[in-house]
Amino acid sequence: MPTLTREQWTQIEQQLSGPFGRVELKADGYKLVLQVKGYKALRQCIVVYVDGVMKGEWFRGEATEAKKFCREERHWLYPAKKREEAKAKLKSRRISPLLRDHYEGVAEKFVACWAPYWFAPKSLTRHLRRTCTDVEVVDLGYRV
Repeated sequence: MPTLTREQWTQIEQQLSGPFGRVELKADGYKLVLQVKGYKALRQCIVVYVDGVMKGEWFRGEATEAKKFCREERHWLYPAKKREEAKAKLKSRRISPLLRDHYEGVAEKFVACWAPYWFAPKSLTRHLRRTCTDVEVVDLGYRV
């Protein structure tokens, strides 16, 4: 069970910090390709390919690859101001059960999707250390 040293993790982070970074890893039997690509105008992200592909079903978070290698994005159904008002109203003891259910929904409901891209190499490596037991470096950077 090969584990990476701190120096290897910092090499991976340095490689993914540049504009053309690319790292190949083998993690828990999966072949990972981590590649820096353009996200929006003047913004870049690190895209995760598992066994050479990126599947749309991962966005729902039901696949094991999604939980293991993708990051969770939460989108709240109500703005922050309405959520704070709902939390304040929930503290009242004289609220009816129907209104309590409504305010709990306003305060706590969100939609989650798992995105196969990361914006910071440090957060990606931290997530991989937490979710993977067996990680080894296959290649750092592009081959010439």
